[in-house]
Amino acid sequence: MNLKKVVGDMGVIGISNIIISTKGILLIPILTRYLGAEGYGLWVQAMATFSVVIPLMVLGLPYSMLRIFPSRDNLDEISKDFFSIYFLVIAASMTVSLLLFFFPQYLADAIFEGRTFIVRIIAIILFVYSTNNLMINVFRAFREMKTFAVLDISYKFGEVVLAAFFVFIGFGLIGALLALLIVRGSMFVILVSLSLKRFRFHLPDLSRTKEYLDFGVPTIPSNISHWIVSMSDRYLIGIFLGATYVGFYNPGYSIGQLIPFIIGGIYGSVLPPTLSEYYEKGKLADVEQVLDLSLKYFFLVSIPFLFGVMLLYEPILLVLTGDATISAEGGVIATYSAFTGLLYGFGLLLGMILVLKKQTNILGIKWTIAAVVNLSANIILIPRLGIQGAAISTVIAYSVATVIAVYYSLLEQKEINIHFDYISYGKILLSSIIMFILLYFLRQRILANVFFLIAIGVSVYFSFMYLIRGIKKEEIRFLKSVIR
Repeated sequence: MNLKKVVGDMGVIGISNIIISTKGILLIPILTRYLGAEGYGLWVQAMATFSVVIPLMVLGLPYSMLRIFPSRDNLDEISKDFFSIYFLVIAASMTVSLLLFFFPQYLADAIFEGRTFIVRIIAIILFVYSTNNLMINVFRAFREMKTFAVLDISYKFGEVVLAAFFVFIGFGLIGALLALLIVRGSMFVILVSLSLKRFRFHLPDLSRTKEYLDFGVPTIPSNISHWIVSMSDRYLIGIFLGATYVGFYNPGYSIGQLIPFIIGGIYGSVLPPTLSEYYEKGKLADVEQVLDLSLKYFFLVSIPFLFGVMLLYEPILLVLTGDATISAEGGVIATYSAFTGLLYGFGLLLGMILVLKKQTNILGIKWTIAAVVNLSANIILIPRLGIQGAAISTVIAYSVATVIAVYYSLLEQKEINIHFDYISYGKILLSSIIMFILLYFLRQRILANVFFLIAIGVSVYFSFMYLIRGIKKEEIRFLKSVIR
């Protein structure tokens, strides 16, 4: 197994995701200061709409490419498949976009406080983004992670720069949304050009799409249900409490998700095509080794992050938003969010086993059950506990999803096993607790800058991990060789 290639790909995507994640962090102070909590809340609602509608438009086909393309050897056959599924995505996305554009009132009244022009801009962006989503995933399927990372960073940072510029010059929320449309439209032209260079054009043949649809369509309920678990709380907060409370809720939720979802993004980008290749060639030991290492390194970073967020969420939010109300109202949300991130990453790795076995219907069942739990809990808890009720509901739903994933991925099947390194996990937990105690006393006794405290926490944690051999010398040497 070329483990160095796998880790190298993770490094490339990791750097990309870290850079991209700063996009959301950079936009928080800009949008909260210039649009206020209500305007920022409407922006969050727009982002949530993208998250739920796009899985419907792309029919799960980008994920199908990640699973099936690596098992194909003939580029001309892949070309025929690509243009056939691309035709389907265009047809589906155009249908949804036209419906939203010409009939915007219902969504506008429910979510955007009657502002139909916001829904119409979103409808156009959705069409462009869904087709881009298919084309950019070709690079992931071919494991061309550097190209994928460059394109991903380019258009997402282009959105930040242009959105910030439009907001600064007074165009407000509409300007920020137009920035998305301009940048994503430009990326559409680039991706079409690159796709035509790679693939020889073929007329669509829908008979070639059955295998892709059989794999991809069952992921649609899974994706929508996952959206309900991870994003619908913004909608329900908006309905029950108003857009201003969405503006209070989202900054804390975004901070808590930051590290777990960066790592989850790395795994989601690199592992499906990599593990699919190993699995198709019968290299189950290699599949298990990658999953074992991935789980260890996820916990290595996410557990101390959870402890750090528990202690420092309020000053971090105050620095980012400059708004004491947002910091006070939404701060504790970050702790709940960081814990759900821990559950998310663990469940994501377990889900890889089901993807390899093409049991995407189980993923759909898992997230559907979690979505029902989440919606029910939100409806009960948000009117009683406010935004904290939404965060608690998300924790409950992710816990249910994790239990189901453990059953089907570990207990129900015996072909692929994850070997849990409990000694390493114990060392990670011990080092995190020591870091937490030290930071707690430092914060109580000295008036320190929050970034100074973060730097101390990171240094103490990794130093102690090294001393108790939670991080082994051979692992450090291996990572150095990958970097070189």
